[in-house]
Amino acid sequence: MNAFQLLELFISLSLQATLLALTCWALGRCTANDCTRARIWSTCQIALLSLFVLAISLPHVRLLPSPGTQSPDQLADATLIGSRWGQIIVIFWAAGAAFSLLAMLRSAMKLRRLLQESPTSPTLMANLPVALQQQLAGIDLRITNHLQHPFCWQFHRPLIVLPRSYLCLSPQELSLVLRHEIAHLQSAHPLGLWLQRIVETIYWYHPVVWWCGRQLSLSRELVCDMAATQTRDEIAQYLRVLLKVVEQADEADPRVWGLGLLFGGDFGALAQRARRLAERASRPQSFPASNGAAALVIAACLLITTAWLPLNPLNSSRALWSPCPAWTSSVLHDVGISVRDYEIYDRQLDWQDRLQDRIDLPAATNSMQPASGD
Repeated sequence: MNAFQLLELFISLSLQATLLALTCWALGRCTANDCTRARIWSTCQIALLSLFVLAISLPHVRLLPSPGTQSPDQLADATLIGSRWGQIIVIFWAAGAAFSLLAMLRSAMKLRRLLQESPTSPTLMANLPVALQQQLAGIDLRITNHLQHPFCWQFHRPLIVLPRSYLCLSPQELSLVLRHEIAHLQSAHPLGLWLQRIVETIYWYHPVVWWCGRQLSLSRELVCDMAATQTRDEIAQYLRVLLKVVEQADEADPRVWGLGLLFGGDFGALAQRARRLAERASRPQSFPASNGAAALVIAACLLITTAWLPLNPLNSSRALWSPCPAWTSSVLHDVGISVRDYEIYDRQLDWQDRLQDRIDLPAATNSMQPASGD
């Protein structure tokens, strides 16, 4: 894959991600069910990752017409300019992705150190209601002095870390907080957060993808708030807990922001959660998530893969499908599957010779200049 093809891939993939985000937003607007919205936005992350994998590993269909026929000189000039821009964009994307990946690894190391410094609390477990102790079976419950908000973690073993200040809550309020964190673990939200961070690393330059991540984070909290509260009295107690969160901390602890699901989050999300809880107190919601919404997102993802901008002037108009990428075709050839990994040209142009002339021209001009002092 040359630099011009990478430029085409970068712009087309950005367009596809935008179309997918708009589709998920429209589906979310069509439902008032928080569980369904969470399913939509979590499926969106899987679809965004799928778009990237499909774009770099498989051919794409060419529904839009290729650039018109150009003269050899025009084709050589366009190829040279596009290749230069392609190289710049690839370097730009790789630098940002590497920085994002290092930031995620740094956050994981800090989080690991924090967990090592947080002891378990068997006394706290013994003072909890029996029903809640059964829900916490197999989950490590730890106490820390380094955080202002509870958070949960799930990699090898699920765990919940509570700030020591939360031990001052009433037993009912503390039970609500723990039920919220248990709902995160039962739904595998920490593992979903890992996938979200990987997607944000790939699309680090795309503001729409970051907006999708914020929608997913909010929907996760709304679903777990709903799982933690069943009655109006519990909703009222839970709202008081959220108010205490606002009073105790001005911002989320940066040590676990990247990979830990913080209970508090930002103030904007807290306000939306409180408003949603107040709405639920007047209009209870107990509908399960719809699998049909996730299926619609996957179907939209497959349809959106056809949105490919034909920016490369070397694209052939004789083939409906683009050539198979080199790394995929080499693997398929090794297992005995023959695929087309080259363009089918419908014209004979000496653009390659013209392009080589333009590349060699600066070198020839410099060699003809007299040396200084002659």
